[in-house]
Amino acid sequence: MAIGPSAKTVPEYSVRRISVFSGLPDTVVQRLDSTLIPSSRAAGEILYAQNEKPSGLYLLFHGTVKLTAVVAGGKTALLRIASAGDLLGLNAVIGQHPYMATARVTKGCQLGFIARDDLSTLMTRYSELGLVISQRLAEDCAEALREMLFLRVTTSSLQRLAMLLLRWSAANGTRHRRLTVLYTQAEIGQMIGASRETVTRLMNQLERDGEISFSRSKLKILNERGMKQIAHMS
Repeated sequence: MAIGPSAKTVPEYSVRRISVFSGLPDTVVQRLDSTLIPSSRAAGEILYAQNEKPSGLYLLFHGTVKLTAVVAGGKTALLRIASAGDLLGLNAVIGQHPYMATARVTKGCQLGFIARDDLSTLMTRYSELGLVISQRLAEDCAEALREMLFLRVTTSSLQRLAMLLLRWSAANGTRHRRLTVLYTQAEIGQMIGASRETVTRLMNQLERDGEISFSRSKLKILNERGMKQIAHMS
């Protein structure tokens, strides 16, 4: 997600700075802001744990948060790394089911918290808020479906890696400039079902073949057409 308007007139802790809420009427924004509890969290702190009853919604203004879940066999799976502009815990809050992941701060964060009851009351009162929340949930569902298809349709580690890098580049609008990669190569391996060593070898191969450039967590797609061919997207 992207941070919304950042004009000096917008308070540091305002839902107006979160893109999903940036188009709401002033009255709705003011009511949301009045319920918002700002806080700062240090790296390593846990915002909420998997299977906890949801207490409310977190808005990430600055920093990064790693979302992980314990799956079959007791293994810990990396789901994603949330960054500025993201909403955390939305599905659990609206669905009234336990948090499906553990949210741990990986880089010092500035957050806003809206209690579940306050959010529910405001959604009932303001249809505009209910609509944007519904749209955000629909986008989350679509992304989950894309992830499922990504894992089921692709056949090789190289194909999955190419598709993942293309998706990151497209989502961040960075086709012609460098993208900051938030994940370690071990974490990328978790996401594509490969070892860290395999990811390192494949990244080196893609760079050697002139498909990408990668240095100090900065990635640039050099040959988008070639990458799409590798990913079987063309």
